[in-house]
Parts: sequence; structure tokens; C-alpha cells
Amino acid sequence: MQIKEGVHLIQAAPSHRHRTVNLYFIEDEQPTLIDAGYRDEASLKQIHQTLRSMNYDIEDLALIVNTHSHHDHAGGNEGLQKSSGAQIAAHPLEAEIILNPKKAWEKGLRDLQDLVNASGIPKHVERNVMRMRMEAEPARVDVSINRSLEDGSVLNIGSTQLEVVHTPGHSQGHICLYDHNRRILFSGDHILLHTTPNIDKLRHFTDSLRKTLKYDANLIAAGHEPIIKRPKARMLELISHHMRREEAFLRLIRGGEKSTLYELVTDYWGYLSTRHLTLALREGYAHVEKLVEDGKVNVDKKGKIHYYTARNL
Repeated sequence: MQIKEGVHLIQAAPSHRHRTVNLYFIEDEQPTLIDAGYRDEASLKQIHQTLRSMNYDIEDLALIVNTHSHHDHAGGNEGLQKSSGAQIAAHPLEAEIILNPKKAWEKGLRDLQDLVNASGIPKHVERNVMRMRMEAEPARVDVSINRSLEDGSVLNIGSTQLEVVHTPGHSQGHICLYDHNRRILFSGDHILLHTTPNIDKLRHFTDSLRKTLKYDANLIAAGHEPIIKRPKARMLELISHHMRREEAFLRLIRGGEKSTLYELVTDYWGYLSTRHLTLALREGYAHVEKLVEDGKVNVDKKGKIHYYTARNL
């Protein structure tokens, strides 16, 4: 589907899931694909077929740009690069993960174990959380990252120039790309129409939203969900959403003598599946961490468990 002249939306999904990812193909002297979709053969097939429907062969693809390293955005790198010979560009923080997913997965396991230990989660629930994460060990990849993208740099692919906008929050090296001529912001997972991305650092995320507010985009080409036709309104809505959530967590902490992270997220979200509990712990920690940084909440450590209390300001 063409979203503006020379820019096409490609939707891809793996065979075992229903969640699609949005990729964007830009027709120019260097035909470019923003994000690579899943590693799954069904996802790769959808990309090949869509390009053929536009009278392009996969060999015509010159450049793949990864907004970030998550498997639904960078998983297709290897298959696409092997079939097309295209170069791949990414922020250096994300390139490190893409090139060595096993190392990143092992670090993620350690970080999750530390978070779980500190959260006060019941032991039987902890076992389910850690087992699910351990079962997600990534496959080895044979891929080359050919171009390193820094904040403010410009990708010239012909008549199209894409400004790199570093937007940490969902991941440390997440980038958006801004097409000044078409006024399109390719947002990856930074800005979505209906949902909010899981965040690792709340302050980074809201600062990144304020950063992208400065661009005169009239359309956001998001990594999931529909195209966003009111960019500034959606960015302000996301900032407001997280401010309200931060206040909600502060009220929960003020309402208890001492609260663990597990108690806070289950009070706020209620019953959660194992997968959603894992995401909620990270999301909740991002908000509580900012409250601690802002001096509104104290954290007391007893053994490995962290207890949060409100400060009297």
C-alpha cells in the first residue's frame, strides 16, 4: 500500500503469530527497506511477494535500516541480506545486539533475574517468568552491519534524505527516521497509534517524545498498528499517559506502608499472564525508578527485595 508517493507499507507476520509488523519500502536510486520483519519464512515470503507486486526483485534492494534490534524488526536481516546483498544500517547500540544476540540474551536473563529478585515476586511465579525467558534463546545469525547511524546523521538514498533521530526509551539505541521532503516520521516502536511500547527508561522515553515533537511531521509511519495522521496529538497523548501512570504509581505507594514492585504492578494491572507480568514488571520499574530519581519515593533494600515508600515532601 502506498502511503505517500514513493513510500509503500509492507505488512509481515510469522506463521505462528497474528501480530504484524509494518515495514516501509522507499523507491529511489537506492531502494530502501525500513526494518526487516521476523526471521520466520512466512514473514520473509510476504516481503518478497509484496516487492514483486511493485515490479521489484529482492535483488533490487540496496539498503535495510533497522529502527532497533527486536526480533520483529531485525529478525529478517539475515534472510533479506543473503537474498538481496543489501547493506544494513543500525545505531551502534542496536548493532551490537543484532550481531551477537546470544550475548544480549544472556545479559537480558541476568537483568531480568535481578529485577525479579528485587520485585518480591512469589517463587512459583518467578520460576514461570524465568523459564519462559530461557526458552526464548535466540538462534545464531550470519549478518553484516555495514553502516553505523548516529543521531543527526543523514542517509542519502537518492532524492530522499532521511535524518536519523536517536530516540531511546523502548531500547537504548532505538532510532526514528525523518523524511523532511515528505514530512514522514518513521517511528519504529517509539510511537504507536493504539498502544504504548514497553519502556526501559521512562525519562529517556518522554525526552525522546519531546524531541520528536519538534519535527514538522504530518504523518507517522509506525512499526505496528495503523498510520498516525495526527502526529503531535499522539505524542502529547503518550506523554500525558505516562505522567498519569506515574501519578497512579505514586498514589499506590502512598497508600501502603511499604510496597514491593510485584505488589504495585498487580495492584495497578490486576491478574496478568506470565508474559504480560514480565512486561509489567519492566514497565512498573521504569515508573518507580523515575519516582526515586525525582526524590518522591524512597527505596529500602531487605536482602534482595526492594520496598518503596513515599517521601514526605
